[in-house]
Amino acid sequence: GMNLSPSDREKADTIIEKLEKIRLRNADTKKEFEKNIEDTLKAVDKLIEMTGIDRTSLRLKLDEIMRINEVRWSRM
Repeated sequence: GMNLSPSDREKADTIIEKLEKIRLRNADTKKEFEKNIEDTLKAVDKLIEMTGIDRTSLRLKLDEIMRINEVRWSRM
């Protein structure tokens, strides 16, 4: 529902795609958690490239997803 430039829309679509992969993966192995971490980092990279929005709240959510996956990975 956000008004984004075509460039930012493409980045947002990539972020959504990465988050969907994480959601659907249902990780229960160390390798799957590593994939979640990689996808989160890719989403963060795309978010950093976005210029037309306030990225603060989205970045905080991505950081939370990262922490959850790192903790679960470390407990494997």
